[in-house]
Amino acid sequence: SSAREIFRKFRTPGEGEKLILEGNAFVERVLPIGMRRKLTDEEMSVYHAPFPTPQSRRPTWRFPNELPIAGEPADVYATMERAHAALAASTYPKLLFAAEPGALVSPAYAEELAGKLRDCRFVKLGDGIHYLQEDHPETIGRSVAAFIAEVEGRRTKSAA
Repeated sequence: SSAREIFRKFRTPGEGEKLILEGNAFVERVLPIGMRRKLTDEEMSVYHAPFPTPQSRRPTWRFPNELPIAGEPADVYATMERAHAALAASTYPKLLFAAEPGALVSPAYAEELAGKLRDCRFVKLGDGIHYLQEDHPETIGRSVAAFIAEVEGRRTKSAA
């Protein structure tokens, strides 16, 4: 896939630094292909603001190098495995959004995961890729507000 190829380049010594540190590839390339709509210049300026210099982009260069792919880096993979196990064992309320076709996780997998987790609400957003908040801000906002109200309502009831 094109995302795999981009991340392979990001992890290639010399090439990744050039793409991300010099070219600001996460904001200039990854962000636009991760959503259905085109951001306005004003919206893009908000994404540009934290990363004005190559030095300020260093964390966005480290990210693809730390992202566990095919079990590497092993320490990060092990941490993610522990986090997934903790999530599966947890009893606190959860809210999971998915869109079609999605990016890293298919909507079918997300729905299956939500069904396996305790107390997990699943919201299908419709058309979307990765940056779902940009394609569905109102639906996400309303869903989060309703979720918080429901959780707070349960807390109030159980305290009474």
